[in-house]
Amino acid sequence: MYYLTIEVLRNKNLSALESEKIDSLIEKLRKNEVFLDLLKNGGGDFLEIEQNAKIGCILFSNIELPTQYFPDEIDDFIYIVETWFDLISSIRLAVIGAEWSVKVGDKEMYWNEEHGKYDVPF
Repeated sequence: MYYLTIEVLRNKNLSALESEKIDSLIEKLRKNEVFLDLLKNGGGDFLEIEQNAKIGCILFSNIELPTQYFPDEIDDFIYIVETWFDLISSIRLAVIGAEWSVKVGDKEMYWNEEHGKYDVPF
């Protein structure tokens, strides 16, 4: 099993505007039927982000990736992971002044400053 873990640290809680933007981005993804069907069939979890999880941790999530697609339907798995990374990248752009950690398993994902997004690890 592989897990996608997101931990965002900042001394100041999310503002109402940041929280609304995050909710809006997640809600938009919830309307992507192709993505939802692939996720359901692959055994993965939908991204649940705990906001203002604890003092200093403003966002936290730990979800199982849909590894049931291996090895036969790798394209579906890649689509799901790319979609997650696009969402996480959009959230990062909406939340400024924070320290981000995004991992798949124990491998830290790379934030590509030039492109303003996380690089997909394959």
